[in-house]
Amino acid sequence: MKQCIRIGIRHNLIYLLMLIIFNFLRKVDLIVLDKVFELNTSIILVILMFFGEFFAGLIIYIYQNNFCEKIITTYSTISPPDSIFKIFLLLFMASLFDFMEFLIKTYYIPKFEYISKTLELRLSSFLTLSAALFFIYVLKFQKYKHQIFSLLIILTCLIIIGISEYFFQHFDDERTGKDFFATFFLILLVHFFNSLLDSIEKYLIEYDFVDPFKALMFEGLFGIIL
Repeated sequence: MKQCIRIGIRHNLIYLLMLIIFNFLRKVDLIVLDKVFELNTSIILVILMFFGEFFAGLIIYIYQNNFCEKIITTYSTISPPDSIFKIFLLLFMASLFDFMEFLIKTYYIPKFEYISKTLELRLSSFLTLSAALFFIYVLKFQKYKHQIFSLLIILTCLIIIGISEYFFQHFDDERTGKDFFATFFLILLVHFFNSLLDSIEKYLIEYDFVDPFKALMFEGLFGIIL
């Protein structure tokens, strides 16, 4: 009897596809703002981002309450295990990490002109590593051998990228050498803050049953205050 291998397509893969699409659109948006309005190293980008989060979350949340009343009523009857104070504290922390991550990425890193423009993308595996450590040691997720093996491979590749980038980088003077290490550290910091942001949002949505658009609205509001 012949057996064939079937590739299953899980419904939650749509979220990964949405992440790829919106990340791409966000980069295109940054390029357009830089070329047309020359805002690539301006703090105005951070303000625009939080205003966008606040109004997008507010509009969709109002839409849900007006047109999806039955779903929202059922969803809101689930009581979160954490207190309201802890939930708002986590939302504020998420906004703080989002603020610091976006500020470093759009305001400080572009100032180092001699560093490769693709270094941030090539070091993005650090986000996976830091998020995994957060899930395992803080949220107490169960870890498996194949996951540990995968993380070790990612760590090895990350080290190779860092070492090769250093040796292939042309340092004209001592300052550019210091700029490389400063940029390298800032990029790792960006991915670390991003992983904390993702982890907090995952915790709030899956553990405290916080409406994602309501969370987005408050994150935008806290970000504007920051």
